[in-house]
Amino acid sequence: MLTPALALHQHCPDAPILTNTKTNINTNTTTRRAKQAFEMQLSAEASMGEKMKSILRDMRRQWEEEEVGRAKGIETRLRAHYTTIVDNMETQLKLALRLQDDADKQWLEDVEARNKQQVVAMKSFEEKCRRLYDTRLAEYTERTDGQLSEYEDELMKQGNGLHMRCSVHALYHAIIDDRL
Repeated sequence: MLTPALALHQHCPDAPILTNTKTNINTNTTTRRAKQAFEMQLSAEASMGEKMKSILRDMRRQWEEEEVGRAKGIETRLRAHYTTIVDNMETQLKLALRLQDDADKQWLEDVEARNKQQVVAMKSFEEKCRRLYDTRLAEYTERTDGQLSEYEDELMKQGNGLHMRCSVHALYHAIIDDRL
């Protein structure tokens, strides 16, 4: 079992170890000194604890400030990066739209040129068809007129022949009637 002096010595190694029971006065003085030393040590430890807490609070505050600063820096860099990307994309979009407009204009010009070519080709075809029609109509008319003329001539011949036969026949009847 530990005596109070040994227990004190464990808490305060500088305190002398008293093993003699005769010297009770020295023991009280030593106990008081040990108690004072112990209280001083507790006070020093409390002071050091507060100092450590203060240092830790300061370190935490500094760390948080640095962290906020780093976060703001990262945010600023990211914002600048994405702003640059968006600006580049807008520039590319404008260029693409301009190219598309140029392509549309070229396409419209090509379509108009083709339409004009088709109109010219259609008019040329129409004119060629009209000339062919007119030529064929003239040939048909000429052929038909010739056939009609031949038919009329034939009719006239036939009519004259018939007329002659009728006249001959009438003359024959008149002669026979006169003889009778």
